[in-house]
Amino acid sequence: MSTNRSDGCPIFYDDKAESNGLYNGFFIVVAIISLMLDCFLLAVVGRRISTQPDLYIISGFVISNVVTSLGLLCASAYRIWWRTAEPLCVHPAQCITDRFYVPMHMVGSDAVAITMVLLSLERFFLFWRQKWHSVVFSPFCTTVMVLATFLFSCLEVFAVYLDAATRSDKLISSMCYRKEYTSQIYNYVYTCTKVTLAVACLIFYVLAYVIHKVSVQKSGCPTSLGTIRNSRRSSMLFNLLIIALVIALFHIAPLVLKPLSHASPIIGKTVKIVHNLYLPLSTALCFAIHPFLLSSAQRLCSKFSCSILERFHRHTSVVYIG
Repeated sequence: MSTNRSDGCPIFYDDKAESNGLYNGFFIVVAIISLMLDCFLLAVVGRRISTQPDLYIISGFVISNVVTSLGLLCASAYRIWWRTAEPLCVHPAQCITDRFYVPMHMVGSDAVAITMVLLSLERFFLFWRQKWHSVVFSPFCTTVMVLATFLFSCLEVFAVYLDAATRSDKLISSMCYRKEYTSQIYNYVYTCTKVTLAVACLIFYVLAYVIHKVSVQKSGCPTSLGTIRNSRRSSMLFNLLIIALVIALFHIAPLVLKPLSHASPIIGKTVKIVHNLYLPLSTALCFAIHPFLLSSAQRLCSKFSCSILERFHRHTSVVYIG
């Protein structure tokens, strides 16, 4: 790494520019895959959202993931372009005002973390207090909570701007990495909050699983229909536990590897790759949250493939007859 300083602004040039281009290009591919999965999940959820109030939360999660993926896509594209153009220096606050994808990624990332907690809380209330669940997670209340999630995320952007504005005398790279345009204290609080939300999500799913197991042991359910229903619920909650554990690991793993990232640039890049792979994987794992999501996706794919086969069959039939 060679350093060039202009007007007190450190600009870092990586000697392996080609590898960095591939590195950011990989993030572009990750963002595009995530966007494709998000659009597909929205198409599946949109068919049942009127009859399933909790799907409002999943819709909010998917929209948050779309915003985050768009932010990652634009940021990675800019960083590839940055290495081919003349490097620039900006004030920390300009990362919020002049780089639209920075607050976009910020809002989406925060909303994703909060909506995942809402999803785990919804499952917890469903198995703990069904009467409370019908009130707290009614369509109206759920919509309000999802909108409040985005509002809270926007307030975080305002807080970051105020934090960055206090260091207006500092110049940073126009690549606008979070650790540069935010203070060390704010970055620490942000990281701890994200880990806390991931752990809270895991705790709510564990509690829901334990409550369900205890209720099954107390009720007995001698009928075969009750046994099948309890078996499906147990399987669903177990899958949710695995998902929550994976989510927690995706948030905790970068923290564990972060001290090692200063010693090796490869480890630092690995940390960022692990953190951003959460976007497409979390969307793919969402199909396990509700039993009918995967079956609905399969039916949607079968209808789409059947329509293509029918068109192909008609085309070949006309050619053959002609």
